[in-house]
Amino acid sequence: KKLMNDHAANFKVIGSKDIEDFYHTERSIFVPSVLGWRDSGMSFWNFGGEFGRMSRLGTATPIKEIVDNDYTLYKTSEEKRGVMFVQEALYREAIPFFNDMVRVYDSKVEEFGQTATTVTA
Repeated sequence: KKLMNDHAANFKVIGSKDIEDFYHTERSIFVPSVLGWRDSGMSFWNFGGEFGRMSRLGTATPIKEIVDNDYTLYKTSEEKRGVMFVQEALYREAIPFFNDMVRVYDSKVEEFGQTATTVTA
């Protein structure tokens, strides 16, 4: 419980506007449903939760369904849709999200380095 509270507090009090914007800005993320892939805007924070939820859901997919090559959304179980989300989202969303996160944090490290150089000069 304490870890959850600390994590939520850290999310609410982010020290940099750039980093705060990164965590809170919504992106277009496609999520599988019985009716098809629906566009669901998600922030990095929400995407992480959804990715974890769908990964867990996907682990419950029966082997019989995994080996079935039919990925028609309305015919698949919710568990298999979890697998489908993870497969799609890993390359389309997760890797770009993490690349952007590294870019934002690198810029903060660079700013700190410039400040340190100025202060010690």
